[in-house]
Amino acid sequence: PAPSPVLEGMLTGGGALSTLALTGAGLHVLELLLTDGSDFPSGFWGRIRRGGLIDLPPRLVEELLVWLREGTLRLGAGDTLTTRLADYDRPTLLFLPLGDNLAPPEAAAPLRELSPRAQVTPRQLSRLDLLEEDYSHLGVLQGRHAPRDVWAPALRFLAGGTP
Repeated sequence: PAPSPVLEGMLTGGGALSTLALTGAGLHVLELLLTDGSDFPSGFWGRIRRGGLIDLPPRLVEELLVWLREGTLRLGAGDTLTTRLADYDRPTLLFLPLGDNLAPPEAAAPLRELSPRAQVTPRQLSRLDLLEEDYSHLGVLQGRHAPRDVWAPALRFLAGGTP
């Protein structure tokens, strides 16, 4: 079975994110997947509902369902994400937002093992690390405290400093 019945349900429903935001049940699904527990500035959901969501393209929905169910993301010509990651060798700051239900941290954490030539620096985004929240998928970008907890460490990393 898929690791996330909510995500699988959204994908088997066609990945129609824009219409999910129009119903109470659909909005609950979006909140679970994208914003669960995050602290957003005033008016955030209104802006998202008015045009911040687009439907996923059918091919992407199909590929994500295969990945979710089989654990292998095919990239074409016999190549997979796993084989491509084996060649990855870039310094990487890997954010692991504890409240991300769309791309949960346990799905990203194996990057160090899958990319042994890369210098991967993991950074958990959690209240357990004395941050303001257990960041969600959208909270990493749009959360009220993201500039301090996420953007600043990312900018330091890109500037060659430590996160």
